[in-house]
Amino acid sequence: GGRPVLVVRIPGDAVGIFCHFAYNLGWMRWAEERGYRCYVDMRTPANVFNRGQRLPFNPWERFFRQECDAADVADAKEVLSIMSPTPPDFPGVRPELYDQEDPEFLSWREFTHGHIRFSDEMERAVDARQAELFGGEDRILGCLVRGTDYTKMKPAHHPVQPTPEQVIADAKRICEERGIGKVFLATEDRTIQDRFRQAFGPALIINQTELPDYKSDYLVRSGALGDIESTMRISTQYFISVALLSRCSCLLAGCASGAVGAALLSKGFDLMKVYNLGYYK
Repeated sequence: GGRPVLVVRIPGDAVGIFCHFAYNLGWMRWAEERGYRCYVDMRTPANVFNRGQRLPFNPWERFFRQECDAADVADAKEVLSIMSPTPPDFPGVRPELYDQEDPEFLSWREFTHGHIRFSDEMERAVDARQAELFGGEDRILGCLVRGTDYTKMKPAHHPVQPTPEQVIADAKRICEERGIGKVFLATEDRTIQDRFRQAFGPALIINQTELPDYKSDYLVRSGALGDIESTMRISTQYFISVALLSRCSCLLAGCASGAVGAALLSKGFDLMKVYNLGYYK
C-alpha cells in the first residue's frame, strides 16, 4: 500500500467554499506533520453543495486539485477519516492574523502556495476572466465587502463587517494616494454593488453577474442560492471573484472567509487591509 491518507469530511450546510478552504488547509497541515496525504471528501457529508444528496462528483474537485485521488485512498496502507469542521489550527476569520508582517500569516500563505492548486477548469476560468476584466492593468484595488446575512444577522463571535461607505471612503483615499485607476469589487450583495457603482462609475470592475436572491437567515442555508446547479454556478462566480482579488495590487476587505482566501492565495499585495472592528456580540 501507499502512504497513509487522511480523509477529511467537513459537515455543515451553513459554510461556503472558502470556509471549507480554511478548514481543509488546517487539516492538510495537520496531516503533513504526521506523514499523511490529504483527501478532501465533499461528496459524502451533507453540505451546501450537495444538500445531502449523493452527487456524481466531488464538489471540492470542481475548485481544487486533490493531493491524492480516490485510488490512492483505496490503495493506502492506512486511512484515517475525520468528520469534524475545525482542525486544531487553521487560518480562521481572526482579523488580527491578516497582516503581511505577521509570521503566522506568512507561514500559512507559504503553506497555501505549496499545497493549493486550482482545478484545471478553474485555473482556465480565472485566467480568462482576469484577461477579460483586468486587461493589461496591473494596478487595481480589490475590495471584498460582505453584506446580506452578515449585516442582517450580525452572527455572534464573527468579525464586525465594515459598512460599504467605510470601504468606499478608504478606497477613494488609497486610489488617490497611490494613483490607482481601477477598483475591483467582490460582494454577494446587490445593494453594495449599486453603491460602488454610484461611487466609482466606469472605474469599477465586477465579475459576478448572478447574485443570490437573499431575504433572511444565513446565506448558504437560506435557499437563496437555489438548487444544486445554481449553487455551483453562484459559488463558482464568487470563487473566481476571490481568486481575482488575490491578483489585485492592493486589498481592502471585511474579515470573512473570502478575505482569508484572497489574502492566502495572493503572492503579496502592495497594501493589504483586513478590517479589524471587533466581533459581533
